[in-house]
Amino acid sequence: MATAKAASRASLASQPVPAHTVSSVFVQGATPEVTQAVEKQGLRLVDQASEADLVFDDVPQTDRASNHHPLNSVFSSSQNTVLAFQNVAGAQPWLRAGFHLRSQLTEFTGAALMDPHSWWVLTNDMAVPNVTTQRILTSNPTTVVRHADVGYSTALQCIPSVISQDEFHVCARLALLTPDNGLYLWTPQMRVQKFPMQMQEDKTEPYQVLTGDIEVPFSEFRQTMDARFGTELLPELEGKIDGIVTDIVRIMLGFDGSDGRNFGIFSFSFSFGKGADGVTPYLQSIKPVSVSNHLSADTELLPSIISVLAGNPDKQKWKQVQTAYASQTMS
Repeated sequence: MATAKAASRASLASQPVPAHTVSSVFVQGATPEVTQAVEKQGLRLVDQASEADLVFDDVPQTDRASNHHPLNSVFSSSQNTVLAFQNVAGAQPWLRAGFHLRSQLTEFTGAALMDPHSWWVLTNDMAVPNVTTQRILTSNPTTVVRHADVGYSTALQCIPSVISQDEFHVCARLALLTPDNGLYLWTPQMRVQKFPMQMQEDKTEPYQVLTGDIEVPFSEFRQTMDARFGTELLPELEGKIDGIVTDIVRIMLGFDGSDGRNFGIFSFSFSFGKGADGVTPYLQSIKPVSVSNHLSADTELLPSIISVLAGNPDKQKWKQVQTAYASQTMS
């Protein structure tokens, strides 16, 4: 099994992706813009998943290559992600403590009492795909225990933001994992969201609901970061994020590797806090990308994914990195 110690990025290199025959595509809820973008690639958009070479659908397919890599099951909920990291990743500087509240309430209580100044984000993973309940931010262990009683399943330690005292910023990097475990990072600008945080006497409220996330133009976020930390920091943080995403994928492939057919599209979200070497990205969440919520609205991304799977990636839009280990690559 892969371990965090073995997952070094020292030998990152490109690896070829075998070309796949792709002539027809099914996209759940395809808009006219998506239809036009797919057909511009010389592909046929079909009405039934059973007729397609590639399927983009939030519902798993049993007999067609689709966006349901085996790691989807690992990252389908914060509960599964926490348990997977506990089993495989071990201690990482970018990974904050997380607990499954239905089976690790005692462990959470001990950790919270050892660090009384810690903050926790509570999530409740529902069985309905792409539907989540409100997230809770609290510094009170009693609040965590009470919410565990009403169905909240995970508590993730939260690092106070260094960007803004009254706003919680999260940046997301998209990644594509091909059937042969090739990793591609989407290089156009990251998606940035911010969550207003309630304040009282210049301090965050001891309990609040994280709602009302606001999409932030990347140019605006860049200006904020440049003004606060200087122009050198954001490119450095982007490089750190890409490295963390690579490490996560390499580590987790030891937990649940490819099935050789399906591909995965994942959104890796990060918040920013103060670390040992200044501003540091911390993993916030990993989620499979919803076709209905994202791909159909982004006419540039979907054809680019198809091009990668067809063996012709656009190097201007994708950063390709290797997910195999050096020892395996050299053998």
